[in-house]
Amino acid sequence: MSEKKHECKSPNCSRKFDDKELELTGKEDKCILHCEKEKGWIDYLLDDIERISIKNADSRGRYFWEIIEKEKIRNKDYDFSYVIFPYFIDGGIFFDKDASYIFEKEVNFAKAIFMANVNFVNIIFEKKVNFKNVVFVEKVRFDKIYFKSGVDFKHSVFQKKAEFNSLKGAGKLNFEEVIINNKFHIMRLIKDNENIFEINFNDSEFFNNAYIEIYYCDLEVLSFRSILNGADKIVLNRIKINKILQLYDSNFNNLEVLGLDVTNGKCDFFNISIEKASFTNFQLDNYIDKFVYRGNDDRYYTRDIMRQFKSVFDRNGNIIESNRFYALEMKEREKELESDLKKGKNFFEWLIFKIHGISSNHSQDWLLALFWIIVFGFCFSLIKFYMITENDKFIHFHILSFLGIFLLILYGVWLNFISKKEGEIKSFFLLFYLYLVYVYETKDIFLNYFTSVINPFNKFSNMTLIDLLCKIIIAYLIYQLIISIRQNTRRK
Repeated sequence: MSEKKHECKSPNCSRKFDDKELELTGKEDKCILHCEKEKGWIDYLLDDIERISIKNADSRGRYFWEIIEKEKIRNKDYDFSYVIFPYFIDGGIFFDKDASYIFEKEVNFAKAIFMANVNFVNIIFEKKVNFKNVVFVEKVRFDKIYFKSGVDFKHSVFQKKAEFNSLKGAGKLNFEEVIINNKFHIMRLIKDNENIFEINFNDSEFFNNAYIEIYYCDLEVLSFRSILNGADKIVLNRIKINKILQLYDSNFNNLEVLGLDVTNGKCDFFNISIEKASFTNFQLDNYIDKFVYRGNDDRYYTRDIMRQFKSVFDRNGNIIESNRFYALEMKEREKELESDLKKGKNFFEWLIFKIHGISSNHSQDWLLALFWIIVFGFCFSLIKFYMITENDKFIHFHILSFLGIFLLILYGVWLNFISKKEGEIKSFFLLFYLYLVYVYETKDIFLNYFTSVINPFNKFSNMTLIDLLCKIIIAYLIYQLIISIRQNTRRK
């Protein structure tokens, strides 16, 4: 055996090695584990890592893995910090996809570099796992891994596709301050009595080619805080949040939600901007109380985040979704005003808000505005008909008919507050009934008198108080009708 007269000067390493190893490394101060590796260490760098076997490598590669097995694995020395891995072999050492390998002690890959595709398959980590400051030059896959105490990828770099599939364990998957350059998939993390996951992307950087997808995961916490985001898209696909989804101090170019369950959790947003968004299989109406937006005064405003989403869909020309978020924003505003009303504040603002809601659902429902135009048109037509006098006497007035009209108006208001779906059908019969009453009383089958009443520009001279009130109400309702039609038909 040749004399080991050379010593590795890499951090955390003082391995001594012989002249044979020096011939492989070419560096007197770097052992086979820590010396630089170029592409020549592998006969071919491959997209399919499973084609690589130890026979494919040259003598340097084979010798590298012999040292890993003899000096690291057999001695249960799991400190791989600063190690530069030329490739991973298939079916060898502790990366065997057919049988689980168990790490009983803490594992440290800090500042390691993986030069080729990496597959971590069927591994149980009993203690903490450290992947801090690791560089994955090629593709990386973690499949069927059991992290009993979590795993830390802080400051790591993912230059190619990364995939985390069917992981188990407790604690955090920490991706704080990572750099992601390509596709990044986390999928099938299922919570049970043993598995509790928190995923953290805080202070990370997503480059232009990045595509982040989290798919079919049951999570306690999912956090994107202070990310520098140039990613093409971030996708949340069939995600369940049990505690909190945090989006803080970040810009989202394209956020796609394909199923999100926050029944047991909440969504907490602070100082974010969203350029484009889409929601599928997600009934936001059911979760509106779960969405909160924290302002600079540390108070929470659900209405503000609804307004932000509305602006997103406005910019993208998605009028239907924009209107839906506007309706949700108005619901939250109503809660705020009702809370103020209980404190004796903002009565007139609450009153105007309610009138706006009843008349046109805050300029969102043009049929509702048209409904009220017809209702008030018939009612004012009948009132004016009853007030026609001859020789200072009312010639058509009947107290029962007048009370009947008043009750019909109350019925119309009540109708607006019950089921909207049923209300459309009932509103039609109400209008038809009003028409029958009107024709029965006035004998005006062709609605000539009715049309003159609902024309707000007709006859401005010799107006009574009833005439003035009628013109103000009808003019307001026509305005709401026009605005509502514009809101539902405008396009970018």
